[in-house]
Amino acid sequence: TSLVALGLDYIAGAPKPQLGVLVATAQNCEQLRQWERVSEVAKKTLDLYESDPADTTKRVLDQVIRPMVGEALLQLRKFDEALTMLQAAETANPLRIDLKRQIARAL
Repeated sequence: TSLVALGLDYIAGAPKPQLGVLVATAQNCEQLRQWERVSEVAKKTLDLYESDPADTTKRVLDQVIRPMVGEALLQLRKFDEALTMLQAAETANPLRIDLKRQIARAL
């Protein structure tokens, strides 16, 4: 809980928070099952870093953030939004079985 509070304070105060802090904060929120915060932090991460041309950043967004947002949206029962996010993640990771399972849940 303390790490989540620290991460959220940093995210709120920084003009462009570091990708690692955003991912760690979202993962900590996910462990606490704070799905609304997971969605907020992960969407902010996508907004800030989606246009970044670095391959490592794109990989983190496709393999970690998009599935995380999809799961949070599923938990919040926002199935149409979750389906859109998960299909984008599946396009980048077509062999991941867990994404296919999440898509099936969204459908």
